[in-house]
Amino acid sequence: MPKIVVTPELASTIKHLRLQQSIASKDVAAQINKSPSYVSRLESGNIRTVEVQTLSEVLGFLSGGDIESEETISKLYDTLTLQFSKDEIEKQIWFANYDTVGRKIPIPDSLIEDILSRMSAHQISRSYLLQRINANEALSESERNDKSIEYNVWYAKGSSGMHSIKMLLSVQILDGILDRKITSAPYVIMQSIVFYILKISKHSDVAEINDFENNELMRASVDLLNSHRFYSIFEKNKLLNSVRSIDEIEQIFSSYEVDNISTIQSIIKKILQAADVDLSTVSGRLKEFDNNLACDVWFMLKIISLKYCDLSSLSTTKKKDFIAETEALIEKFGSMPEDQKAVEIY
Repeated sequence: MPKIVVTPELASTIKHLRLQQSIASKDVAAQINKSPSYVSRLESGNIRTVEVQTLSEVLGFLSGGDIESEETISKLYDTLTLQFSKDEIEKQIWFANYDTVGRKIPIPDSLIEDILSRMSAHQISRSYLLQRINANEALSESERNDKSIEYNVWYAKGSSGMHSIKMLLSVQILDGILDRKITSAPYVIMQSIVFYILKISKHSDVAEINDFENNELMRASVDLLNSHRFYSIFEKNKLLNSVRSIDEIEQIFSSYEVDNISTIQSIIKKILQAADVDLSTVSGRLKEFDNNLACDVWFMLKIISLKYCDLSSLSTTKKKDFIAETEALIEKFGSMPEDQKAVEIY
């Protein structure tokens, strides 16, 4: 069974997730049929490798969902961003495999139309495209011939922290995608299709290109996928972090996510209305809210989704009592000893 190297970042993420969800080590151990000491060694990085299936069970259990779902992988990414830089996250092979290999993303019709149009314009047959993809031209001859390297899985390339992938795509998968019979696919499959279409379009039959040209094509393939709103979690978050307006956010979201835009706009409208009354108070509370989201976004989303409208008929005095009691509860649970915090799952 394939194994994953336990990086310090992975070990830290597992521990952070467990404490964030207030889950005891013994509960994680029971879930994966291991001893509590195994979980402790995993969190401290004293275990060098972990089986893919075991890691998936751990992360799925701690995240409360399917490890290959966008929600779960987004939660993992959010946990990583609390502790590590984007460069450090980008080097996490285990995350890249969940994000770009395991997770299937709906394929926009516009992306298929673009691919077919480019293939027609440059007279690229499906068989030739498949041949170029499976030739893995960006890899060295030793890598291509190394049978210990698994197909369609990211692996470490030397000691630089960079990683590579050796693709093997079947004619059935390629035809299924281009014929729109397969409507969702992992990111790496669509990226490899786009990458080699761009490469053939620009370099024709030339297989070996220099690193600069290769990186340039890789960036172009990501940009093309972005233009059709087909994103990896890492790429989507990088784009979202650079936006400056709601219009830019709407341009980034895929069509199946656009429904959230009107909700976001409605929230912002209400906040702006409150700011017109008391800008200082609103600004302070928004900063606190942002800090709370940074600490545990999923916990905060659950908190704000509770039915506070049921309290709308309370008098102002009663609402102040409610706030005071809530603050007392936060103080009570926040000051608990650490060994008591990690007992129940919220």
